[in-house]
Amino acid sequence: MMRDDRIAEYVNMLVQAGADMMEQFMSLMTVMMVLLIAVAAVQQAGRLAADEHAGLVEAEAAVGVPRRRLFLVQAVSAVVVGTILLVLCGAVLAAVTATQTTEDHAVERAFVFTVSQLPGVLATIGIALAVVGVAPRRFGVVWAVIAWSAFARLLGGMMDLRPGPRT
Repeated sequence: MMRDDRIAEYVNMLVQAGADMMEQFMSLMTVMMVLLIAVAAVQQAGRLAADEHAGLVEAEAAVGVPRRRLFLVQAVSAVVVGTILLVLCGAVLAAVTATQTTEDHAVERAFVFTVSQLPGVLATIGIALAVVGVAPRRFGVVWAVIAWSAFARLLGGMMDLRPGPRT
């Protein structure tokens, strides 16, 4: 277990790092929203694995729909869902921020912080689709990736993780 002074040192390091409270709050809100968006996008990408487990893919393939097309439809659907949710959440966070403060480009930062996480969401979707394509019964691995990402971003600093695993 960590001592209280290590936690206090970590908090002091965050405060002295030059990041103001608004930036820290925006960063936390962005991380939470992006994790929720990643969950929604991964669920969309995993629908094909769930449909295959339920036996629905054979019914669709029996009417002449190729498996490749089913996979591509789920991939495009997951990317569209992730992108739309990111832009929508960024706009909502910027609108709410605009009602509270306009100092130090906080409104623009709220939108940019959220939308700049698109590569991470796309990487998560890519991992999910790779698991669906290679081993659909092992889809739980994708949830482990999201859990590690949440742990590393939220608690990685207190656990003295190197900067590489935290990003």
